[in-house]
Amino acid sequence: MPETNETRPGGSSDGSEAKQISTSSIALTASQAEALAIAHELVDAGIPVFAAPRNHSAELADRMPFILPNAWQTYRARHDAVDRWRPGWALCAVTGVGMDVIDTDPQNGGEVGRAELEAAGVMPPVFGVAETPSSGRHELIPRTHLAKGVPAQGVDFQAGDDRGEGRAFIFIAPTVRVSKHGPNKGRPVEYRWSMKPDLEGLKAAETPAALIERIGAAKPAQQIEPTVRAPVPTSDAWDEAEDWTPAGADRVIADQLARVRAARAGQINSTLGGAARMLGRFAYGGYLNEGDAFSALMTAVEAGGVHSDDWNKRNGLSWTAKSVIFSAFSRAHSEPITVGLAAEVGNEWMDTPRGGDEARAVLGDKSARERLMMANPANRKAALDKLRDRLLTLDQLRNLPPAESLIKGVLTMDSAVWLIGQAGGFKSFVALDWAAHVATGRTWNGTHKVRKGKVLYLVAEGVRGFMRRIDAWTQHHGEKPEDLMVLPVPVQAAGDDGVSAGWGILVELASELEPALIVLDTQARLTVGLEENSNTEMGIWISAVDKLKSATGACVLVVHHTGRNGGDARGASALDGAQDAEWKVTRKEHELAFTLACDKNKDGDDSARWDFGMAVKVVGVDEDGEEITSLAIGAALEADRRTAVREVELTAEEGRALSARQIVTRVLDEMDEHRDGLPLAVIVTAVNRARKSAGQDAYKSESIRATLNRLRGDGVVARNGAQYALTWAREGATEGA
Repeated sequence: MPETNETRPGGSSDGSEAKQISTSSIALTASQAEALAIAHELVDAGIPVFAAPRNHSAELADRMPFILPNAWQTYRARHDAVDRWRPGWALCAVTGVGMDVIDTDPQNGGEVGRAELEAAGVMPPVFGVAETPSSGRHELIPRTHLAKGVPAQGVDFQAGDDRGEGRAFIFIAPTVRVSKHGPNKGRPVEYRWSMKPDLEGLKAAETPAALIERIGAAKPAQQIEPTVRAPVPTSDAWDEAEDWTPAGADRVIADQLARVRAARAGQINSTLGGAARMLGRFAYGGYLNEGDAFSALMTAVEAGGVHSDDWNKRNGLSWTAKSVIFSAFSRAHSEPITVGLAAEVGNEWMDTPRGGDEARAVLGDKSARERLMMANPANRKAALDKLRDRLLTLDQLRNLPPAESLIKGVLTMDSAVWLIGQAGGFKSFVALDWAAHVATGRTWNGTHKVRKGKVLYLVAEGVRGFMRRIDAWTQHHGEKPEDLMVLPVPVQAAGDDGVSAGWGILVELASELEPALIVLDTQARLTVGLEENSNTEMGIWISAVDKLKSATGACVLVVHHTGRNGGDARGASALDGAQDAEWKVTRKEHELAFTLACDKNKDGDDSARWDFGMAVKVVGVDEDGEEITSLAIGAALEADRRTAVREVELTAEEGRALSARQIVTRVLDEMDEHRDGLPLAVIVTAVNRARKSAGQDAYKSESIRATLNRLRGDGVVARNGAQYALTWAREGATEGA
């Protein structure tokens, strides 16, 4: 997709610091370009901004014109969130992070209310004004560290406290919505900045204490509201704030059940009634089963101890928990809550961290919840529309941008790569070497260009020696990899029901850091409890790796062990299909040297192969004055040695007479002089070139692979990883076998 040449505010004109504003294939108008630039300024000031696609569902669009992303209240300020905006989408800024907002609604007496605030001397300084399509105003003010409130008639205070409670959002330019009031009523109008944000002034200013006191006084003495539900949007958002996502619904269910368990005498009747009504609304909206909701509520009542039905009867109380629940369910039947899907089909919304054991007990397994969700026609249509929107024509597919190189010819961005080798075989040295080159931007192995970027390195084993290795690398290259961030924590990928909550926190951290490379060293230490020979359980690990890749667009490099024979990667075959590439490190026996070879490259050349030596570096002295040493990877012993595809020519008579077995054997004999082995792709190319030279048709790669397997079965060919080699020495060799 095309990009503008305009750099973001605060960046240099050559783009060395500022990222480019990404646009869709539709050219931006001047007002849209200006609005996106302001949105990036908000992000630079630490204010979260997110894009929301238009809701194409005819049933829901009137009250929910845009589909909000899951857990937007927890978003951090990120430029790529702004870059997702497309014409027709909404752009939203989250309050309570870097700013609060005074929302004035003139249709409800907002101008009078605002004048009252000014007359009372409590109106704070304003550092930006956004005009809404319905003649309302969103005024940016310094943070108060309070949750939202209503300081005057027609004036809403949109904010969020330090715990994140009460956060709201406002629509900002270039969002377009239909005006509800005023001269443009019924027509689509774009939000606009009538006063561009003064973010430096906003950061330095303080909100008058009088406003804080007034907002606090306007709140009830004891506010009981579900703290986990998405805050009600501004009055300018939509008529009803029932924009329920699966994650938000689950957390509310857990919160309501916790309230029932904690309720005391005198509170249980109203608390249980409110919880039953809420769970009933979810049940009749198709999100959970009515029987499961009833059982969960009764369990919560019994867990409270003093307010069971038996306790009520003993103390002469006429009501029972069952009667309260059934009464609440009857009221809920006429007001069902529809839980919408995530903004993107690929977000795997069912894997979002849920509301705890209580919610899981009510909701049951993931597949059952998904069936309930899909039973709702509106959700089915929304899912179908989203999936349909992701269809690509051949021209669109052809115009997709190519994979961005990280280390040219070695690693690419937005990929999952495995680096395998035996224990003690220098594979972690290779991972660190790649990581340090990315962190510094140094050319790798003399000729391979490197895109400089941050690196997140999970050191799950060998933590104590890791700093020595960094010191050795720094000494060897004369530069310290400052952008290499080390996390010495074995964050586990697996939880009780899939990818763990801890891994979700890791994904959030990685998303915040925006690394170009993430190294997971090693797979075994991050998958404790998972059966590595089980394709099903390794699917959990693959999903965990994909979540990191999807959240960051980084290259995720997994360091993993080979089996005892030093051949393929250890464990289930599911890993093979998940890899974009696999590199293998093979240590030379009794030497400080190894071979690095590409075993697989899904979309590129898999013939890369180098021999490296290790350089010994003195990195310090111990308490006895003896040298402390470590290793760094030296220069390639043979610069960029690749297995070239040489010509093996056949005469016309040989082409007709020789079998596939004989041609494959001849290719291996003539091309692999040292019996180091050739990858399948090289063998296929050479065999078919030989066939072509004799005027014969090419073999399918599957046929050549089958021939190699038969030769292996006869002991003529051996396989080492992805490399095939003859088992007999070249001298005196014959063509047959």
